[in-house]
Amino acid sequence: MSSSPNSSSSREADVASNRAPSNRATFRDVPVVIEVLLGKGALPVRQLLRLEPGAVLRLDSAAGADLVVRATGVPMALGEVVIIEDSVAARVTHVLTPSGEAVS
Repeated sequence: MSSSPNSSSSREADVASNRAPSNRATFRDVPVVIEVLLGKGALPVRQLLRLEPGAVLRLDSAAGADLVVRATGVPMALGEVVIIEDSVAARVTHVLTPSGEAVS
């Protein structure tokens, strides 16, 4: 049985095109850690060791400032705090481009 060079490359292209969607579909179900950052602060170790209930930690963000939503440490969106029944959640207000610009 002989095959032309084109038929082999055609089959490889068919296999590659069939494989790509299934690979993407597989990754769509991979869990990703999401963090919502309210702000940052710094404390000397001695103050950190003296933390007790009721202590207030001052953060660098202004009241009402956007939260930063990160996926595996990469900033992906900006948002705001919302309360849903008895839970705290984040509403996405802007999606970030790869360069970090906010898109409404």
